Amino acid sequence: MHVKRRRFSSLIVACLLLVGCGSSQNEHEIKRIPLADGAVSVRYVEIIGPAAYAPHTIRFYFVATNGEQLLAETEWRNDGANPGAGNVTTNVHHEEIVEVTLTGQEQDDEHWMIERLDGAVKAT
Repeated sequence: MHVKRRRFSSLIVACLLLVGCGSSQNEHEIKRIPLADGAVSVRYVEIIGPAAYAPHTIRFYFVATNGEQLLAETEWRNDGANPGAGNVTTNVHHEEIVEVTLTGQEQDDEHWMIERLDGAVKAT
């Protein structure tokens, strides 16, 4: 019984060291769009490890002096490449409405509208 546990433990350690069974994630800002009372931050979650070709998570934040608010997130496919500023197009209207278009290699463009509605900032 003791020998089986050692073998199993050795296999787990070898898997973690050699193959990297887990994935780590880091969030990076792609673009920051200034508004009248804050900014919209478009970020992606970088996936490091065996799942690197999986879809990236794109997150939209509203950043103000009193903190930041996660507005929305979406899954985005770009053939395993990390997104950059060239994948995000923005148009700002009256410093209150931001249109964001995400362009990837494996899917149709995704369009988002970030605006102030009823005193709150929302993404649709």
